Amino acid sequence: MRSATLLTGILVVLLAAPAFAEGPTVKITMEGGSLRAPVVMTEPQVLAPFRVWEGPGASSYDNSESQVSSFIVNGSHGATAQPPHGLPRYKVSFWADEPQEKLVDVVYYEFDPTTKAG
Repeated sequence: MRSATLLTGILVVLLAAPAFAEGPTVKITMEGGSLRAPVVMTEPQVLAPFRVWEGPGASSYDNSESQVSSFIVNGSHGATAQPPHGLPRYKVSFWADEPQEKLVDVVYYEFDPTTKAG
């Protein structure tokens, strides 16, 4: 009886695990700046490098000193200076499949042509 209860408990945990999994990025939208209409990206080969669950601040990040980049930020250069006023600003939204499509992160991006950095 005890092993049947243990087996049932293990099965419940294993079956519930996918419900808590952090799904892949399935869509990125970009709007604002000089864009006339939002850009929507859904092609898997375009989305593959954007793993929103990796890097500093993500629950799956191992906090190792050697990892200073997240899915969109390269922290190896340290803090950036305040950007000049008036740069075009873009809102970039990241959607993941967990288990249904859901907005999981939003960042704002400004590109400075003088420094060639965003």
